[in-house]
Amino acid sequence: MTTAAVERLGRAASASVADALGSTGVLDPEVRAVWVGARVFGPAFTARCYPNSIITVHKALLEAAPGDVLVVDAGHDASGALFGAIMATDACHRGLAGLVTDGAIRDVADLAEMGFPAFARRTTPRVGTNRRVGVTGGPISCGGIIVRSGDYVIGDQDGVVIVPYERIDEVAELIDAIKIKEAGWREQMAAGQRIADLIGFRSLLYPES
Repeated sequence: MTTAAVERLGRAASASVADALGSTGVLDPEVRAVWVGARVFGPAFTARCYPNSIITVHKALLEAAPGDVLVVDAGHDASGALFGAIMATDACHRGLAGLVTDGAIRDVADLAEMGFPAFARRTTPRVGTNRRVGVTGGPISCGGIIVRSGDYVIGDQDGVVIVPYERIDEVAELIDAIKIKEAGWREQMAAGQRIADLIGFRSLLYPES
């Protein structure tokens, strides 16, 4: 994994990354940015919670490194928030890049004002109260995707994609190739060609013609 590849990946849209991965690694579309314009990028630091186990996210806050994205497996529960403004304040002081969870969070207006990128399945004012401590740093399932600490997270208004750390260089190269191909399509469409012809769909749409 090269620094240049990570930098190129960091400039890419989630849709471009999803294309490069063949649409694998895409979290459940219900996991979305909780405020307009949020974008997150960085290596994952994982937490697997028991239902309502906000204390596990506090553990992750203590252990994650600057630049990390907290990726939280909510234990198939979104009835209580696992993250909010006070925790985001701590995360900002620690230099964390953002949070992604398939559970719930709260304090959306504060998170937007702070500019802290947060992605969640839903929001609720109800705080999670379970103090049974889960696991941090190990493989988790978030939004239907296996995530390991060190995998890269790309999230924007389209959704969240996870890139396995061993595929960073490959995916960066594929994204560049896709950009070149799509630039060529735009030039050809400006000259009058149709996208259905360029991607070979016309024969599928009209097989008898």
